[in-house]
Amino acid sequence: MNEDEEDEHKCKPKLSLSELAVEVENLGPLSPEWYLRNLLSQTIVKLREQSGVKALFDEDRVVAAASNEFIAHGFKVREDLIRALLYKPKGRLEELAILTSDCEWLVKNLRERLNNYNALLNFLKLLSWATNIKFKHPVEARWPVLKAVALMNKAEQQKLVSILADTGTFLQTDPLINSILLMSGQSMKGKNWLRENAPLVAGRRIYQIACEIWHPGREGGGLKRVMRHHGKALKRLIGSDAELIHIEPYFPAGMDREGKIKPLDWGNVIENIREYTSFMVMVGEEPVEAIVYSGKTREMGIPVFLIRDKASYYVKMLYYFGGEYTSWEDFSEFFSRAALKLIVMEEDKERERLGAEYRPPIVHTNEAQTALVNILRFIEAPNLNEALFWFTTHTYGNRGVFSKEEGERILNRWKVPDAMKWWFIRSGCIDISSGGIRSAEGVNGVSETQVEEVQSYDEGVPIISITNGDDRGYSAKDFRKFFRDSFPEPDADVEFPQSWQIETVKRIAKVRLGLNPYQPVISYSGRLVEEKAGRKRAFTDENIEELVKAGAQVVIFGNVQQGEDSKRLYEGLRELQERLEKKKEYPGKLILVNKFTIEEQIALLAATDIQVLDSDRGTEAAGYTEADVSANAGLVLGPPYKEGIIQAQGEMLNFAVPGEGNTVIPANPKAESYLAVLKRLIEMNTSDLARYQATSVRLSRILEAELTAAEYLRQWDEALKREGAISVEDTRAIDDVVIIKQGDSFQVTALVSLSEGVPLEDVLVQVWTNATKSGKWAPKDMHLEEREGDKYIYRCRIKPPGAGVFEYTLRASPDFGKSWQWAGKPGENRQIKVT
Repeated sequence: MNEDEEDEHKCKPKLSLSELAVEVENLGPLSPEWYLRNLLSQTIVKLREQSGVKALFDEDRVVAAASNEFIAHGFKVREDLIRALLYKPKGRLEELAILTSDCEWLVKNLRERLNNYNALLNFLKLLSWATNIKFKHPVEARWPVLKAVALMNKAEQQKLVSILADTGTFLQTDPLINSILLMSGQSMKGKNWLRENAPLVAGRRIYQIACEIWHPGREGGGLKRVMRHHGKALKRLIGSDAELIHIEPYFPAGMDREGKIKPLDWGNVIENIREYTSFMVMVGEEPVEAIVYSGKTREMGIPVFLIRDKASYYVKMLYYFGGEYTSWEDFSEFFSRAALKLIVMEEDKERERLGAEYRPPIVHTNEAQTALVNILRFIEAPNLNEALFWFTTHTYGNRGVFSKEEGERILNRWKVPDAMKWWFIRSGCIDISSGGIRSAEGVNGVSETQVEEVQSYDEGVPIISITNGDDRGYSAKDFRKFFRDSFPEPDADVEFPQSWQIETVKRIAKVRLGLNPYQPVISYSGRLVEEKAGRKRAFTDENIEELVKAGAQVVIFGNVQQGEDSKRLYEGLRELQERLEKKKEYPGKLILVNKFTIEEQIALLAATDIQVLDSDRGTEAAGYTEADVSANAGLVLGPPYKEGIIQAQGEMLNFAVPGEGNTVIPANPKAESYLAVLKRLIEMNTSDLARYQATSVRLSRILEAELTAAEYLRQWDEALKREGAISVEDTRAIDDVVIIKQGDSFQVTALVSLSEGVPLEDVLVQVWTNATKSGKWAPKDMHLEEREGDKYIYRCRIKPPGAGVFEYTLRASPDFGKSWQWAGKPGENRQIKVT
């Protein structure tokens, strides 16, 4: 900024918080209503603590207090809308703090108890209990407490961690307390994490299968980053007490920045790659030779198996299907069959080597392309009957959804038995991910928002969220290098940066990228697709031009995808870039980069002041950790509606308190609202902006991948505990067809056996049947009627909707729906014939 511009900036009248706030026009699913409700609840709790319970009966006073809080956070909300939001919060304050992410209340109460050992531990136990209010979302349930710890000053954190590190194993293995220790870089001294926290996982192999893990090219999405970060964190936690093995396709080719095909250099990430074995698998009706290569990652030495076909037809280039490339379904079949056969061979050798000490593996499949592994194991892998198969659905879109006709064709090509096809059927379509979900012993999504929205696809199947984490040291390695070079330890701490240090490091990072060090950087880095980087809200032509006109450097790293829509997005941005370059009077600029690498993205994140993550509603399952700007002292602009963890990872900016918060959202989904927020940030005093950015670094600690990896290990341990806890059988033989007249019903009887220690009140028994009006498979609860010896007898009646042939099967849960045991073998459904 030159002297004339600086004088002009100083002469601008300073607007009030109220004048800068943007009006929330209405409430609803595309509005920030979800956040306003949280903030209103926090305001009510604060008002009660400051003025007593009587203050809550004065509605006008509550509305005025809420209005002031909304304005401080950038929202102008009409009185009638505030009154529409009003409700009396119910539950304990600890539960409300978890539900509304009330970090201010949590920090206050932690500080008050820091000098009272017993009071502190009792409070943490209460908070740990309170996280159970969101038992389906264990990682995010702990985030409010972890954020509160991260926002305490360094001395307070050190004291808290010192107290927790000296407690006994019983407390240290409490998931919340253990998460605080893991976030703080602590482990239980002299003890092994796995054997103390997930002992049943010890001694096993953990196979993680995905389309991209260590893939060295520019292709792909966020899954690559997610799988790497989680894999490294798992390796750190399991040590030598279990073995982690990664399995992925060995793609020979990738695209360079100009869109030209070139060979991939896998040696950059995996060392000692050698041919390991080969075997035949079927793809459709054709036998295909699969070749397996082995190696170890250069980072941490994780064993890796790379699979390709001899002709490199089925495994050619990541996510390229059709035309000269194979089809989606043929790639999926080849990779799934080959991965499963490899695991069968490896486990046969392990069983022979270990004898009585052998423990069946954990097989972790990821996304629709690997869902077939879970199905095929029932048909082709009898030696894996006791293995734990776990499935993770990472997205909304990549579920492998086909029309009923096309899906039937694919399932027939895969030779899925008719009796197992119901696993794939939902709402008149075939969903490959549903097949993976319903056939696994355990399932998770990757955020609370995603799981709550996709749960209905697979009604009756317990799905939890295990939210993605980040290797912050890697994602922020450039930022941290610049910081440590400029401010050597012990005088400076990259986890507790000062605002003036942030300003210095950001300038260095911008210079390294060839950017103006004194102008703000607004960036996006990810796949260049409409649902993530569309041009209707944040990045309209008008918004980008206004930002460039205001002196911002708008940097878009967009990986163009296969398909015309992505190419059109890129060309539209190119045309805008060329037009803006002619506007010499504009102090800012638009920079557009295609086909970036992870290393280039890390450099951009280090220089970024504000990152825009403006995903369409219901398209981002988690997001954020594959472009972790918080660890790089950046702020984030998300959409007004809840999406993945874009907003949940942080705290909303309080414009009245510099340094409070790291995340902003617009008041509505209109482009003008996005522009207002962005301009407010870039026109902010740079020292104030840096104070928020310093807070962002501290909040980013909740994203440590160890927290996510630890939860996977805990969940696998719990699933292994449930094995053999319950069994269920039908009193009818499998070939005993029920024949009834139209309009009649018939009785189903289940015999249930429980292992010692399973509470009868936690048992849930259901019949699953397609004898419904819609023809969809649906569960119906059965009722306990009597006990004979060690068998509990459950019954219910089924009344088919009309004539035809229907099917049913039984399942039982020892923990009220968290896990299920099916009757008989998968696909062994009993028939009902209605005449």
